[in-house]
Amino acid sequence: MADRVAVLNAGRLEQCAAPAELYRRPATPFVAEFVGTMNRLPGVLMDSGEVEVAGTRLPVDGEDPKLREVDVLVRPENVTVTGAADGETTVVSTSFLGSVTRVHLDHAGTRVKADLSSREATALTPGARVTLGLAPHPALVAPRAER
Repeated sequence: MADRVAVLNAGRLEQCAAPAELYRRPATPFVAEFVGTMNRLPGVLMDSGEVEVAGTRLPVDGEDPKLREVDVLVRPENVTVTGAADGETTVVSTSFLGSVTRVHLDHAGTRVKADLSSREATALTPGARVTLGLAPHPALVAPRAER
């Protein structure tokens, strides 16, 4: 891997940065989805410069698309899952990957991936009801995609 990587989209430079920077702080939605797995969750931009998504308000990172309804891009490791009988999210399946388990969720009709420690994910079986949370990191937003 190089010290710096340039990500091009249709011949246009999207971002040039160290690999870890591309992953942690992508400049655009294209870079975010090109470098690693990304969830797209429906959100609403607030006048405060925050975005409301899955019951959480997060600061917006990057350009504001000047839209009220947006998609919020969230990495699977920034999704938290807590067992709750009255939870609004359902576990669809789990994939054991060693020290990490990827949990596939249905949150109000949106598919969400969460990467949890395998120890945390032990009790999460298909059909279990859970509460979904998001780590308090600035979020990249994009125009809402067709669903």
